[in-house]
Amino acid sequence: MIAGLILAAGVGSRAAALSALRPKPCFPLVGSTPFGRAASALRLGGVSRVVANAFHRAEDVAGLGRLLDVGVEVEKDGPRGTAGGLAAVAPHLAGAEAVVIWNGDIVADVDVRALHAALGRDDSAVLAVRGELEPGVGNVGIDDEGRVVRLRTTSFGKETRSTQFAAIHLLRGELAARAPSRGCLIDDLYLPAIARGETLRTLAYVGCWHDVGDPKSYLEACLDELGSRDSGDSFVDVDAKCEGDVRLEKCALESDARVVGKGVLSQAIVWPGVTARAPRSRVIFAAEDVVIDVGS
Repeated sequence: MIAGLILAAGVGSRAAALSALRPKPCFPLVGSTPFGRAASALRLGGVSRVVANAFHRAEDVAGLGRLLDVGVEVEKDGPRGTAGGLAAVAPHLAGAEAVVIWNGDIVADVDVRALHAALGRDDSAVLAVRGELEPGVGNVGIDDEGRVVRLRTTSFGKETRSTQFAAIHLLRGELAARAPSRGCLIDDLYLPAIARGETLRTLAYVGCWHDVGDPKSYLEACLDELGSRDSGDSFVDVDAKCEGDVRLEKCALESDARVVGKGVLSQAIVWPGVTARAPRSRVIFAAEDVVIDVGS
């Protein structure tokens, strides 16, 4: 059995104005959320049990979890860090051969089945990675046999190339069970594993990838999602309204959103229940008093 964990306990300091209203995994994403996208990708990849952790605005994560049939463990004494989040859900992972961990603020189309297939008999974990870089440039260093020999600045051997961690990874259940109650998956689980002689490998991922941790990246994630749809260049929820002489260009109007004014509303995201006024461009309407101009 393969289990999945969506890490959803972060405070979201890089997007403070937005994350004060919703945790990053619950940001509206063209009729979905990063959390919902992650849960769908995990289940499509054969994951039979999906759980999440929560701390910041935990009630929002728990509510979304109920809608999507994802069990949510609330860290009342959190945040415990990424390793602590894994330890917190350990009772839900009992008996799992492997655990796929997906950062809840990542929007991507990583093939979970391919990630599992890349785990060799003697490997402890596989990290989805992005890009082919010169040695020492990316945050993951790889040797000539395809093993991870560096994470961040800690090195265990000669690397021949580097790459960027995609914040989606799979590890064996035995390694997951060693996660400390507080701490970081990289510093406190993976680096000690490599130091003990365990093997971590990588799987190259090429495709859509966004970290919605800041307003600009969040807007770009929404625009990419709009671009992938066949139903026109804008998304208007069935409960949303566009009033007056307004033309939409690459916009997402979420549930009960409303647009008024005159002119063009371009590359705008209007959160549920919020009223936006045209004309505006590259803007996030998150609340009546929280309007963020993203700029170019």
